[in-house]
Amino acid sequence: MIVWRDGEMVSADAAVSADDRGYLVGDAVFETVLVEGGQAAFLRPHLARLTLGCATLRMEFAPDEARIRQAILDLAEYAPVKARAACRITVSRLGGP
Repeated sequence: MIVWRDGEMVSADAAVSADDRGYLVGDAVFETVLVEGGQAAFLRPHLARLTLGCATLRMEFAPDEARIRQAILDLAEYAPVKARAACRITVSRLGGP
């Protein structure tokens, strides 16, 4: 499994920081998006829900739809899947109380 994190392809084994509150205590919001042929299905409503969830938890998040769409395309090219795939988009906090 490969992860796109902050503009870089990272091995899933090294993707989560030890001080990631999403990993430590579940302080995160995520959406799972259907991907077919490298294209994300219904990305705009997914990002709207992700933004609402972040606002509810008082996490700053301003999605760049074009950047996220391109990241999904990049992931699909990097690790091609012939059938449908699921792409999880996660927003989490690092450190803090």
